[in-house]
Amino acid sequence: MESNLDLDAPLRFSRAPDRRGRINSSWSEEIAAGALVVMDFLAIVAAGFLADLLLSADRDLLRNHLAGSLLCGIAVVQSNAAFKLYDLTQSKRLLPMLDRILTSLIVAFGWVAVVAILIDAPVTYPSIWKLGLFVLSFVMVAAGRLGFKSFVATLGERGLLSRNIVVIGASEHGELLIDRLEQSAGPWTRILGVFDDRARSPVRRTLGRLRDRYPVHGTTGDLVPFSQKVRVDEIFVALPWSAQERINAIVSTIQVIPANIHLCPEVPGDALLNRRLSALDGMPVVTMVSKPVSGWGYLTKWILDKTLALIGIVLLAPLLFIVGLLIKLESPGPVFFRQPRLGFNNRLMMIYKFRSMYHQQADLGASKLATKNDPRVTRLGRILRRLSIDELPQLLNVLNGDMSLVGPRPHALEAKAAGHLYHEVVAGYALRHKIKPGITGWAQVSGWRGETDTEEKIVRRVECDLFYMHNWSVLFDLYILLMTVLKVPFHKNAY
Repeated sequence: MESNLDLDAPLRFSRAPDRRGRINSSWSEEIAAGALVVMDFLAIVAAGFLADLLLSADRDLLRNHLAGSLLCGIAVVQSNAAFKLYDLTQSKRLLPMLDRILTSLIVAFGWVAVVAILIDAPVTYPSIWKLGLFVLSFVMVAAGRLGFKSFVATLGERGLLSRNIVVIGASEHGELLIDRLEQSAGPWTRILGVFDDRARSPVRRTLGRLRDRYPVHGTTGDLVPFSQKVRVDEIFVALPWSAQERINAIVSTIQVIPANIHLCPEVPGDALLNRRLSALDGMPVVTMVSKPVSGWGYLTKWILDKTLALIGIVLLAPLLFIVGLLIKLESPGPVFFRQPRLGFNNRLMMIYKFRSMYHQQADLGASKLATKNDPRVTRLGRILRRLSIDELPQLLNVLNGDMSLVGPRPHALEAKAAGHLYHEVVAGYALRHKIKPGITGWAQVSGWRGETDTEEKIVRRVECDLFYMHNWSVLFDLYILLMTVLKVPFHKNAY
């Protein structure tokens, strides 16, 4: 049966229209909480300086007062965390938020006073300065919270900041879930619509009221191509927890999407008891599948990629120029080889490489992978491939945002292992596309590089890719980059 999903049709959203140039991919409550921690700490330090300027006549005490301000800043951050002041869903109402800020400051300053007495601190502070620090801290922390709340709300309403949500299940449970999302979600939340496996049924059981509020785009299977056109950050499965087989089938279908997948509150079945129960937008959910990299991790990886790629291009510019010149002198054809490959979220991307084959014998689909002494490879190309220099132009892919420095290698569309396409050999092959592909990866430094003449070789590569996704960290990336420099150029299987 043909799909009724029209990806080119305009979507009806509950929030502001979609726009370009946003920081959507990294936005999360984790980012917001981290920003508030920094703001609160700086507010206390600034309050200490302001108290000195306004209330202290002895400027020589400024250094000692700074130590007290720093200690109070640490205490306030810890106390605010205990009072859940970094949970945005708990800070929507103004008066309760101000009340918790005041209470938290009293606890924090009281804790600092007790510690100072217990350790018999040699530094004394004027009472007027301490009172001023407390009052100014409350004013600055409260003002910072209100300013941050207003700023984020403005970005959300203008569509410059968003977290996109879809709901699976167009029943009463789904409608109840959407009601709760609308009541508790922040201004950055955008409900894109609903998917339901009964969407094509002759007798649609979808509630008319729900259809009037949000479009039912299609079935669960339609969600995968939908997510390749419209970014999806969170997927809520609004089904009874007792329907475990159906839930497992749905998760199996959509787990290739780089989004967090949550199961909404119901009476849990036995198979769901070991899942992580958390709160999202103030609503308890069971997270079935999480993004490999999100929040601060996403931002850190993005900064690392852009910074090192730019530095690499600048430092390697002479080498890149010489290699390009030698390629032009050796054989006719372009310097760069552009090849379509599957990238993040199973989307097609064009990868850049130095041309290492004779131009007339280039194989865009890579239906035949390069082998040892391959006659299609030029003499210079053998050296470039052996030392992995042909991969260096992919630094441009990193700057473009198509790739990362470290991640699963993007494979050619027709690449085969023992005569079979990769996805035919490995059942979970598509899962590796939940993260941006990399110039290098855990599989490459682990020795699984080169020709895939056996099925085991691609199976091991995918295992390495999934291991990397599940254990990602900045230190892991740096370690892989170091091992790439030390090991990959000397790998014997590079043809």
